[in-house]
Parts: sequence; C-alpha cells; structure tokens
Amino acid sequence: MTTITEVAVRQQVWAGVDAGKADHYCVVVDVEGQRLLSQRVANDETTLRELIDTVTDLADGGEVTWAIDLNAGGAASCVQGSGVRAGEDGGRVV
Repeated sequence: MTTITEVAVRQQVWAGVDAGKADHYCVVVDVEGQRLLSQRVANDETTLRELIDTVTDLADGGEVTWAIDLNAGGAASCVQGSGVRAGEDGGRVV
C-alpha cells in the first residue's frame, strides 16, 4: 500500500512599505522576485493590521521580512508591534 503525504509549501516573502501621511504603499515579493501584492492602504491602524494579515497569509506559514522607510509613526508601530521580523530602511538597503 502506498501512502501519500501532503507537504505544506511555505514560502519566504519580503514586504516593503513606503509610508506616507495619508496612505502607505506596500509591495510583496517572493524568493524569485515575483510580485505577489502591490497595494495602497490608508494610514489607519485597522487597515494596516489587515495588510499585515494579508501578507502573512501570502507566506502560507513561511517567513515574512518587512522593510519600512520610517522607524516611527503608525505604520512602523503596527509592523513592529505585530511581532513580525522588520527592519528600518531609512534611505539604506536593509
């Protein structure tokens, strides 16, 4: 008898956030550089938390690395407070 085992495919993704006053822009790519998400979101805590959940779902249990161009403010606080791996861009490559 042959047993078939399903294996969950987890992927590593990178999410970059360009923070603005009214809106933020997020792009998510996978290990091959394929764009998985490109989205503008309002500068609102609920919306930002929904974005974090969406990106986490895209990784399907894999690792998400975040980069954000600010180290303070609403977007940075939401990302840093969510327990995900994050780095500050600050004009430099993270």
